Amino acid sequence: MAAQGLVDSERGLVYAGAYSDEEVYREELERVFGHTWLFVGHESSIPRIGDYITNTMGEDSVIMLRDVDGNVRVFLNKCLHRGNQVCLFDRGQTKTFTCSFHGWQFDTQGKLVGVPFFDTAYQGCLNRDELKLVEPPRIEAYGGMIFASWDANIAPLRDYLGVFTWYLDRLLVHEPLGGMQVVGGRQRFFMPANWKLLADNFAGDDYHVPTTHASYFKIMAGRSESFASIRLGLDESLQVCVGYGSGVPHGMGVLRLGAETSLYESDLATAQRLGAEAVDWIKERYRRIQERYGNDPAQVQSFSNANIFPNLSIISSGAAFLARGLIQWHPRGPLLSEGWEWCVVEKDAPKVVKEQAIKALMTRQSAAGMIQSDDTENFERSSDNLAAHVARKQPFHYNMAMGFDRDHPALQALRDKSWAIERLPGLVGPINWEVNQRQFYRYWAELMAAKGSQ
Repeated sequence: MAAQGLVDSERGLVYAGAYSDEEVYREELERVFGHTWLFVGHESSIPRIGDYITNTMGEDSVIMLRDVDGNVRVFLNKCLHRGNQVCLFDRGQTKTFTCSFHGWQFDTQGKLVGVPFFDTAYQGCLNRDELKLVEPPRIEAYGGMIFASWDANIAPLRDYLGVFTWYLDRLLVHEPLGGMQVVGGRQRFFMPANWKLLADNFAGDDYHVPTTHASYFKIMAGRSESFASIRLGLDESLQVCVGYGSGVPHGMGVLRLGAETSLYESDLATAQRLGAEAVDWIKERYRRIQERYGNDPAQVQSFSNANIFPNLSIISSGAAFLARGLIQWHPRGPLLSEGWEWCVVEKDAPKVVKEQAIKALMTRQSAAGMIQSDDTENFERSSDNLAAHVARKQPFHYNMAMGFDRDHPALQALRDKSWAIERLPGLVGPINWEVNQRQFYRYWAELMAAKGSQ
């Protein structure tokens, strides 16, 4: 098998072939993307019957839609006659999908309902039931996020996410605030890098932030005292690996977990500049959060980034005026990925708050944002070396703090500052810690070595 020996978990090494080898890439489309839960969209993107969006599962185009009965369905975007795509648009509303090749027509439940010249060409003899649009055998939802899997035997989605749901509920889904609402369409952009590098960056790499994004923080600190104080407090942040020791095998990571007490004051100051409606919401928002989680000993208010294995990355914040982002890293070849980013706001927030939150996300972490362009340049240079002859022989090092996976010395100081670390699900470590990435690649290697379904 091509992937054998590319991940050395004992030494924290990942060899270039994991990212650049064409045979490895083809294997992982089956072994990884064929046997994990993959995000296909948020239900708020398809509120009405007939609404649809398209996405990809690995390299396979799929349609997520709301059928005539109001159910969310997912279909492979392929006509079984000659294999043409039946849906050519990113989103829309329809009663049927018509293949542009020979005109076969499918309804919102995937049934073949129209065949040109059925009586004369087929003499009325065609088993339409066998030619329905193909559906993934498993489709489940969590917090409005729809996931699908090609593996009929995969564990239920909630079990797959494991204790990661503790963080999703409090810091992303936020039911007390009405839940999540996707606004607008999506941004699409290419990154000249393997999808794993992008996902592992969101899963646990805060180490790059002071260097890679130095200019961004310099600009923002000059504009906002509250922003500067939050950045300076990152030494008191944590990250969490939802991996071994926490009930699930997956290398999911939560980066820069914080309990910033200044968030409410900062949000209130921003609201006061926007008017009474914004002020009233910030006060009500804080009240709802305190009502739901105020007695929780683990006073977690925010995280900056996370990754749900394999390729769904999350941009988050505890702040009301920074929208959340969902980014999916679609594989497009060993050294090419396509990023699809959705902007997510808190559904119950007033329009003035949502608009400010959207603007903040687009300015920072988006295709043309101040942060993402920094990352693109770094990944492009790394990928150039992955394709070179001598440079590709040197492995990537993920061995920071090896041997301190379960009890890092830095944690005691955080315990002394009233962090209830033992109350946090998962494996907890300091901000600079590469356990998240090591577990990400350990699980990837396990999937690549598996002979059957996971």
